[in-house]
Amino acid sequence: MTRLPLLAMLLLLADPSVPLAQDRSFPTLRFVEAIRIADRRAGMDEPSGVAVSQDARHLWTVSDDARAVYLLGLDGDIRRRESFPITERGLEGIAVHPSGDLLAVKEETSEILVIGSDERRIVDRVALDRMLGYHLVAPEFAGGSRNRGLEGITIDPATGRVYVIKQSRPRLLIEISPDLRAITAVRELTAGAGFTDNNRRDRKIDVSGIAYDRWRDRFWIVSDTAQRVYLYDWARHQAVSAPLVWNDRGWRRTIEHAEGIAVDPAGDRLYIVTDDKGSSRLFVFRIE
Repeated sequence: MTRLPLLAMLLLLADPSVPLAQDRSFPTLRFVEAIRIADRRAGMDEPSGVAVSQDARHLWTVSDDARAVYLLGLDGDIRRRESFPITERGLEGIAVHPSGDLLAVKEETSEILVIGSDERRIVDRVALDRMLGYHLVAPEFAGGSRNRGLEGITIDPATGRVYVIKQSRPRLLIEISPDLRAITAVRELTAGAGFTDNNRRDRKIDVSGIAYDRWRDRFWIVSDTAQRVYLYDWARHQAVSAPLVWNDRGWRRTIEHAEGIAVDPAGDRLYIVTDDKGSSRLFVFRIE
C-alpha cells in the first residue's frame, strides 16, 4: 500500500470537501461547516431537533430544557423576533407541516404537539395511546423508564403521513395518519435492517433524530450513541450508514451527541444539531 507523506496527509485532512468514509451505496456527504449555536441567554443550549423552514432559508429547532421554539438563520444565529415561547419543555423533535404549522414530540408523555404558525402556541396534542392502532406498539411503551420514548418526528409532504421514532429497546419507526388519529404501520429498526455499529452492541445503539428526504424517498436517521447517520429505505426495510465525522481545523473528529437532523427541500444539504450544552453546534453537509 502506498503511504502518503505526512504533509500530504495533513492537507487531505484539512480539506473540508473530503467525504465521509461510508458504505459504497451511501450518498457522498461532504462537510461544509460547523457553527456553534448554543445561546444560554436565549435559553437554548440543549438542541434536540431541527427542521428546515418552508422558505428553506431558516431552521426551526427546540431545546429540551426550554419552553420555547427557536428560528435560526442558516448562519446559526437565533432570529429572536420570530422565535417564541410555549408552555411545554422536554420536546425532542420538530417538523414543519405543509400547512405551515409545526409538529413536535414530547418524550415523557409520547405525545405529538401541534404548534400553530399563526397562533404561535400549542393548539392540539395527541398521545400515541389515544390513537387507533396503538395496540401495534403498546407492549414496547409499557415498560415505563425501561423503554425510551419518542425522539424525533418528520413528515412526507406529498402524503401528509407523519413518522416518529422511538429511541431504543426497541428502536421503532412509526407511521401515523395525516390527521394524527391512527398508527398505520410500524417498522422495528433492527440490526438485520442495517442499524449496526462495529464498536457498539445492538442494545446500546439508539436513534435520536429523523428527516424524510422526498427526492430519494428515504429517511435520514441519526444515532447519538453509535455516532452514525443511517439512510433508511422503508419499502426495502434496509438502511446503509456512515460514521458522523467533521473537519475541525484540519483534524477529523467524531460528531458527538447528535440529536436532530434535517434535509433541505432540494435534497442537497443535510443539517445536524448536537446537544452538547455550551458547545452545541449546527453541522452542515453537502449531499452528492
